[in-house]
Amino acid sequence: MAQLSIIVPVYNVEEYLREALDSVLDQSLEDIEVVCVDDGSTDSSGKILDEYAAADARIRVIHQPDLGVSCARNRGVAASSAPVVCFLDPDDCLAPQAAARIVETFAAYDPDLLVYGAEVIDDQNASVWLLDHLSSRDASFEGFDPNILFTENTRPFIWRIACARRMFSERGLAFAEGLNLGEDQLFCMCAYPLAQRVRMISDSLYRYRPSRPGSLMSKVAAGSPEQLRTHLEVVRRAYARWDELGILDENRDLMLGWLVEFVLYDALRLPDAACAALFAEAGDLLTSYWGADDIVLHSRLAGPVWAIVRMSVRHAPLPSWRRMELMVRYYRHREGLKALAVRFVRGGAEFSG
Repeated sequence: MAQLSIIVPVYNVEEYLREALDSVLDQSLEDIEVVCVDDGSTDSSGKILDEYAAADARIRVIHQPDLGVSCARNRGVAASSAPVVCFLDPDDCLAPQAAARIVETFAAYDPDLLVYGAEVIDDQNASVWLLDHLSSRDASFEGFDPNILFTENTRPFIWRIACARRMFSERGLAFAEGLNLGEDQLFCMCAYPLAQRVRMISDSLYRYRPSRPGSLMSKVAAGSPEQLRTHLEVVRRAYARWDELGILDENRDLMLGWLVEFVLYDALRLPDAACAALFAEAGDLLTSYWGADDIVLHSRLAGPVWAIVRMSVRHAPLPSWRRMELMVRYYRHREGLKALAVRFVRGGAEFSG
């Protein structure tokens, strides 16, 4: 049995696929298996996979109709056999020592989840946020600590997480099929509460390509109504899962803050009707778990976060001047006064629709 299973979901990436597969086959640890799931590619990706599988027995290929990346990952996990599972997107690469370092860390710490760092490929314009969220530190967590999700750089990228197989086979972890955006966020929000031991390491084991023409992310505008509606569905499913696990109420303020960060702040930039609709839907979600008065009166949120949540659960009017005020206050809270001043010097584009 191989020591590590690497799952590669593939869809129309002929330009990058050979580089990704070569990075896997060039690993310093040879005792690996690579399960590639061709998710209905219409370019030459499927043929490239078959070519590599014919040349190296460690690669197995599954061809299926276009069912989405979550379905492809689930099928890859089900078809794999190693005690440790990690993920590679087919336009990215693994560092040469990645497999060995993952296996060594599991042998030393026996975690349920291992989080490692990543670097950016060929993109000099990567945002500060991205570079920060690709870094990690050396630390261990026993039991579920919400700080893993809300103060550490452990989300939203699934390809920075290696999982013990027991997370899938014994604890019911799976990718949520039917989502076309935000599936990594939802996986993280479901995975960490199930983990009894999490290990973080500072090693950079992954090479990430943040922008690729033709990718789903490149086709959906950041902060668009389509994206934010999907993000709200991610939040809805995460709330439901945490409620099932009995941990939603005790972490209410953290989850309210995440809703603002992930959906409502960006929704403030939308046209009036789209913004009002998203705020109303978010408010209905929140009041399906808690009373509006309870949220407003008893939440211990930072002022700008509380103000945005209040506008949602109260279904308050959202005139453009009020939205601008909320965005400025929240941005200052999140990034600091200096960053806010820089934004205004540069024209305040962060706060325009």
